[in-house]
Amino acid sequence: MKKTFTILFFSVLVLLTGNIFSQVQNLKSMEGPWVGQWVNLYYMSSGSINLTITVNESLQTAHGAWNVGGNIMGSLRDPFTTDITLTPAGFVASFNSPIWGDIAGTGLYTGIYAGVATNCPNPNAQSIVASGTFNNTHISGTFDFVYQGNAINGTVSITKPDPISTPTGLSATENPQGTVNLNWVDVATNETGYRIDRKNTSIGTWSEIDTVGADAHFYADNTIQMETQYTYRIAAYNSLTESEYSDTAIITTKTSVNKTANIPAEFSLLQNYPNPFNPSTVISYDLPRDSRVNISVYSISGEHLATLVNDVQTAGRYEVNYDAKGKASGIYLVKMVAQSLKSGKQYVDYRKMVLIK
Repeated sequence: MKKTFTILFFSVLVLLTGNIFSQVQNLKSMEGPWVGQWVNLYYMSSGSINLTITVNESLQTAHGAWNVGGNIMGSLRDPFTTDITLTPAGFVASFNSPIWGDIAGTGLYTGIYAGVATNCPNPNAQSIVASGTFNNTHISGTFDFVYQGNAINGTVSITKPDPISTPTGLSATENPQGTVNLNWVDVATNETGYRIDRKNTSIGTWSEIDTVGADAHFYADNTIQMETQYTYRIAAYNSLTESEYSDTAIITTKTSVNKTANIPAEFSLLQNYPNPFNPSTVISYDLPRDSRVNISVYSISGEHLATLVNDVQTAGRYEVNYDAKGKASGIYLVKMVAQSLKSGKQYVDYRKMVLIK
């Protein structure tokens, strides 16, 4: 009976795991270690579950390496794995064990999982089913099967320790023209950075355009085209896993840059506003001609802290936001380097900024 239950329990887990990946938008949020417990209510036995998931995002596949403990096992366990492949219609999941054989499951994506195991190598076991609920931090459910006429049932609960909280409140605005500013609420406490994804809404293919560091909640996208609708999303990450994707932000960029009206007469780096500031401030600058522009922030000792702009920009007035969250009170320098594309002449200027917390 012990060996039979092992097969049945693992078949339930493969069905359960396959359904996890149906609902979660960011597969990378499933990556990393999971821990939990199984309970056999018929025999009143229980055991531990340790699961490590790795994800191949480009292939839309996942691999789970399991270690299941408990007195129901009876002897040393043979290693086993779960492999899941996503398809447009659903998933295909396969449990693989050299001793117990292969058990495969398929299903559709409904949000609440339910599955039936097939190809169980033990002829004494029938009607193996599993059902329950899940998200990218917790899996819970029940399993039922018949063994030699006995109705066996139990529960499974698996949790992802220390997940990364999903960023909220993503918004997109175009200011100045030709730059999309993304803002979001940083609610994570264990991230090392944020991944910025963008797609041309009409084409519909996501691509990663950049990353920013921990505690960030602002990003300026200077690589856009005019008269184009873009969709953005972000995810927090660390060395073990990622968060779920944020809600998306959609914006249609403006038609063109006005090159004749309100063109500044000279290069200028204006004083930031507000100043003093806490923790963010706006830096404005003027370009009388199309130029290659770099706007950077330094400590008073000359240490480079951030690059806010590094791009070719058309003539006009621009604004860029600097967020000093996590920085100590003190004096900081903003440096502007602008090189005219026509003449090659370079303009350099500095402004002092005072951070008071």
